[in-house]
Amino acid sequence: MSKPQLLDAYGDIIETMQYDDATGRTIVSKHQDVEPYIDEIARQRNQQESGWKGDLHKVATVPMVIIDQWNQEFKCNVLLKENRHLLMLKLNDPNYSKLRTKEGRI
Repeated sequence: MSKPQLLDAYGDIIETMQYDDATGRTIVSKHQDVEPYIDEIARQRNQQESGWKGDLHKVATVPMVIIDQWNQEFKCNVLLKENRHLLMLKLNDPNYSKLRTKEGRI
Protein backbone atom coordinates (compact mmCIF):
# COMPACT_ATOMS: atom_id res chain seq x y z
CA MET A 1 0.00 0.00 0.00
CA SER A 2 1.33 3.45 -0.87
CA LYS A 3 2.08 6.13 1.68
CA PRO A 4 -1.03 8.26 2.44
CA GLN A 5 -1.09 11.55 0.54
CA LEU A 6 -2.77 14.62 1.98
CA LEU A 7 -5.81 15.64 -0.05
CA ASP A 8 -7.31 18.28 2.19
CA ALA A 9 -7.22 19.66 5.70
CA TYR A 10 -10.07 21.71 7.08
CA GLY A 11 -10.29 22.53 10.75
CA ASP A 12 -9.20 19.42 12.59
CA ILE A 13 -10.28 17.04 9.79
CA ILE A 14 -7.55 15.53 7.61
CA GLU A 15 -8.46 13.83 4.33
CA THR A 16 -5.91 11.45 2.81
CA MET A 17 -5.65 9.17 -0.20
CA GLN A 18 -3.58 6.06 -0.72
CA TYR A 19 -3.36 3.37 -3.36
CA ASP A 20 -3.63 -0.32 -2.46
CA ASP A 21 -1.40 -2.28 -4.88
CA ALA A 22 -2.93 -5.60 -3.82
CA THR A 23 -6.49 -4.68 -4.77
CA GLY A 24 -5.89 -1.87 -7.26
CA ARG A 25 -8.17 0.39 -5.25
CA THR A 26 -7.70 3.99 -4.21
CA ILE A 27 -8.74 4.63 -0.61
CA VAL A 28 -9.82 8.06 0.58
CA SER A 29 -9.99 8.46 4.35
CA LYS A 30 -11.01 11.22 6.73
CA HIS A 31 -9.41 11.44 10.16
CA GLN A 32 -10.32 13.59 13.13
CA ASP A 33 -9.04 13.49 16.69
CA VAL A 34 -12.30 13.25 18.62
CA GLU A 35 -10.77 13.08 22.12
CA PRO A 36 -10.97 16.86 22.67
CA TYR A 37 -14.66 16.68 21.73
CA ILE A 38 -15.31 13.76 24.07
CA ASP A 39 -13.62 15.62 26.95
CA GLU A 40 -15.67 18.79 26.31
CA ILE A 41 -18.90 16.79 25.96
CA ALA A 42 -18.24 15.09 29.32
CA ARG A 43 -17.65 18.50 30.93
CA GLN A 44 -20.92 19.84 29.47
CA ARG A 45 -22.84 16.72 30.53
CA ASN A 46 -21.59 17.12 34.11
CA GLN A 47 -22.81 20.75 34.17
CA GLN A 48 -26.28 20.03 32.77
CA GLU A 49 -29.29 20.14 35.05
CA SER A 50 -31.35 16.98 35.18
CA GLY A 51 -34.84 16.92 33.75
CA TRP A 52 -36.36 18.35 30.61
CA LYS A 53 -38.09 21.53 31.79
CA GLY A 54 -38.03 24.39 29.33
CA ASP A 55 -38.03 24.59 25.57
CA LEU A 56 -34.49 24.03 24.34
CA HIS A 57 -31.86 21.55 25.46
CA LYS A 58 -28.47 20.83 23.97
CA VAL A 59 -28.42 17.03 23.82
CA ALA A 60 -25.25 16.13 21.91
CA THR A 61 -22.15 17.19 20.03
CA VAL A 62 -21.25 14.95 17.10
CA PRO A 63 -17.86 15.31 15.36
CA MET A 64 -18.14 15.52 11.57
CA VAL A 65 -16.26 12.26 10.93
CA ILE A 66 -18.97 10.45 12.88
CA ILE A 67 -21.71 12.25 10.93
CA ASP A 68 -19.91 11.13 7.75
CA GLN A 69 -19.88 7.52 9.01
CA TRP A 70 -23.60 7.64 9.78
CA ASN A 71 -24.32 9.18 6.37
CA GLN A 72 -22.45 6.32 4.70
CA GLU A 73 -24.14 3.71 6.89
CA PHE A 74 -27.66 4.99 6.15
CA LYS A 75 -26.83 6.17 2.60
CA CYS A 76 -28.42 9.57 3.28
CA ASN A 77 -27.74 12.81 5.11
CA VAL A 78 -28.77 12.20 8.73
CA LEU A 79 -28.83 15.97 9.35
CA LEU A 80 -31.77 16.54 7.00
CA LYS A 81 -35.15 16.98 8.68
CA GLU A 82 -36.68 13.98 6.89
CA ASN A 83 -33.90 11.74 8.29
CA ARG A 84 -34.02 13.05 11.86
CA HIS A 85 -35.33 9.69 13.10
CA LEU A 86 -32.01 8.11 12.02
CA LEU A 87 -30.03 10.73 13.90
CA MET A 88 -32.15 10.15 17.02
CA LEU A 89 -31.65 6.40 16.63
CA LYS A 90 -27.88 6.89 16.83
CA LEU A 91 -28.01 9.47 19.63
CA ASN A 92 -30.19 7.16 21.75
CA ASP A 93 -27.85 4.21 21.11
CA PRO A 94 -25.77 3.43 24.23
CA ASN A 95 -22.72 2.94 21.97
CA TYR A 96 -22.76 6.68 21.30
CA SER A 97 -23.53 7.87 24.84
CA LYS A 98 -20.21 9.73 25.03
CA LEU A 99 -21.57 12.15 22.41
CA ARG A 100 -24.51 13.11 24.65
CA THR A 101 -24.42 16.36 26.61
CA LYS A 102 -27.70 15.52 28.35
CA GLU A 103 -28.81 12.26 29.91
CA GLY A 104 -32.11 10.62 29.00
CA ARG A 105 -33.92 9.51 25.89
CA ILE A 106 -34.48 12.06 23.15
